[in-house]
Amino acid sequence: MPYSKITENVFQIGGGSFSGSGDAGVFLVLCKDESLVLIDSGVNSYEILIQNVEEIGFSSDRIRTLILTHAHIDHTGTAAEFKKNLNVQIYAHDWEREAIEGVPGTEKIIAASWYGVPYYPVKVDVILKKQEEKHKIGGTEFLFIHTPGHTPGSIAVLVEDEDKRILFGQDIHGPFMEEFNSNISDWVDSMKLLISKKADILCEGHFGIYQPAPNVEKYIRGQLRQNNKG
Repeated sequence: MPYSKITENVFQIGGGSFSGSGDAGVFLVLCKDESLVLIDSGVNSYEILIQNVEEIGFSSDRIRTLILTHAHIDHTGTAAEFKKNLNVQIYAHDWEREAIEGVPGTEKIIAASWYGVPYYPVKVDVILKKQEEKHKIGGTEFLFIHTPGHTPGSIAVLVEDEDKRILFGQDIHGPFMEEFNSNISDWVDSMKLLISKKADILCEGHFGIYQPAPNVEKYIRGQLRQNNKG
């Protein structure tokens, strides 16, 4: 199956069996004005992701926005193709911007060498800087939450649909590495902040979908315990 319906207007279209094991989870949100928001973009699965969007019944030209939760290539690898072909508006945190845009010296942060593929830089259009900020995209409200830890500029995204609070917390699990500029202390604070949001559904970029709310909190607290911080 090329996609999974999470709520009426939220779908998973990438990651694992959807687009390839190298991709992080890729999620799609149908906004109130019928435009589409993509959350992350996989390593090099542009054509598969487009096919999956169209399999749902949406025209790919309705994808107007791409949110990049951090700079690693399994989340950003096809961003340049989405920009070139669909002229999407790209959102990312300021602390990830230089790596996403290909500033020399940031190559380790992208981690393209792990996957043996080139990274194609792309311009960030909307630069997030606050700990929390709300943006209306296509008439739908998105809460962007700065969650440093795995990387300095990691973000989580919270959207409401069908009276459910859906949290896109892509790399809650880490890993934590010096070359990523990881900070475990910051991560602990970020996880506590995410727990406070009382999400009903968690979309984790590598370990699946967790629901209802008690299971979301259980998963995050489990990660804290695994890192001896619970």
